[in-house]
Amino acid sequence: MSESSLLNLIELLAIIAKFRSDQERILDTLNFFLANQLEIQDTQKYSEEFVERWQKRRAKGSPNYVVSELTQAIKICDELNGELTQGQKISVLILIFTTVEHERSISEMELSFIQTVSKLLNIKEEDF
Repeated sequence: MSESSLLNLIELLAIIAKFRSDQERILDTLNFFLANQLEIQDTQKYSEEFVERWQKRRAKGSPNYVVSELTQAIKICDELNGELTQGQKISVLILIFTTVEHERSISEMELSFIQTVSKLLNIKEEDF
């Protein structure tokens, strides 16, 4: 995955996870994905990038996803579609679910956003 796509993926995770407060769990999930799926040895740089972007989104305090975030998600998914295989896109979707899931709970708003992302990544609902 290119550096640009990786940073876009981190931005997408920051958008999706903005309502979650369990930073340590999210970082563990992200670092596991980076090390095991993308074989990145030094995950610290990307963890720090995620935390910075995530904190900015949380600081805005919007109670919903906003149009600009959906627009950004569309652009990110378009780029990822050009670079990732279908299997890799499913791995990204699993990462997204794992990032927002906590104690087996995902809000309706988060689920709707994830379903939109899956459609943008051309992943059929029955595949996840």
